[in-house]
Amino acid sequence: VKQRVINEHQSEETSKFRLVTLAANEHCLVVAEMPHSGLNQFSRFHQRLLSDILRAIQLPAESETLPFSDFVWPLGNIGLMEHLSQNDSAAADAVCAYLSNQFGLARRKVVLLFGQAAARFVIDPNRPFSELRGLQKGLHSHQHFIVTHGLNELMKLPALKSEAWQDISPIIKELTSS
Repeated sequence: VKQRVINEHQSEETSKFRLVTLAANEHCLVVAEMPHSGLNQFSRFHQRLLSDILRAIQLPAESETLPFSDFVWPLGNIGLMEHLSQNDSAAADAVCAYLSNQFGLARRKVVLLFGQAAARFVIDPNRPFSELRGLQKGLHSHQHFIVTHGLNELMKLPALKSEAWQDISPIIKELTSS
């Protein structure tokens, strides 16, 4: 039976993603999908674009260069990890635990999710990105999620910026009415 479980685990498709997470300010958490590997990681250009977006929605960052953390999935196959499932459901559970424990997800009023992996693994790994985009209620009563294209995509394809603004801008009205 144990061998069958391991074989089933090995046949599952494992998503690979890297999330950069930073607490922009006391009320806002940012989770951005970045390339899983390579040189194009969270650069000063990403930080500048993010700062501009935060200012535009009236949630400015506490400083121009905020400390950030990486969450990389899958976790690796060392020791006990090789026997744990690393499917999409496990990835979503791990991301939620990480954001809750490291960044106080429950106390954040606004959670900006940039990119497909950020949206899927914070909200629902089984829903397509197109259904997740835009403003929606968060996990807690006072919380909102904003889902849009990844920062890399916005820098590579400037035409996506108008779509991103349509996704992001409704939070301004929401914040001013509360």
